[in-house]
Amino acid sequence: AKGIARVINGLDAIFTSRLQRAADTARIAARALGCEDIIETRRELMPGRPLKELFSLLAANRSRLRVLIVGHEPGLGFFASALLGSKDSVIQFKKGALCRIDMNGVPPETPGRLIWHLSPRQLRLLGKA
Repeated sequence: AKGIARVINGLDAIFTSRLQRAADTARIAARALGCEDIIETRRELMPGRPLKELFSLLAANRSRLRVLIVGHEPGLGFFASALLGSKDSVIQFKKGALCRIDMNGVPPETPGRLIWHLSPRQLRLLGKA
């Protein structure tokens, strides 16, 4: 959580699956960032939901520019890959991993840019720094 707080500077929303591990992770991250009041449980983040639902969720919330999405593999990997313009999964998330993708719209008019992709170990090291 301390590592997350080192790399994220403010959020407009935290969207999470209602499943226990994701919801707990969202609460831990929100507490570290001081923004526990912006967590929203979303059915679109449940395992097996179509990617188009996640795009619709972001489109409906386009005024929220900085969003943390907490969900499950392999869905998050496919979603992050789609944001980067790939139809295949090119990003995989270990439990507790985090990435930043900058986009120019929802859905992106051009592929988004991967700014960083941090493993849980890297986040722990950042938290100790």
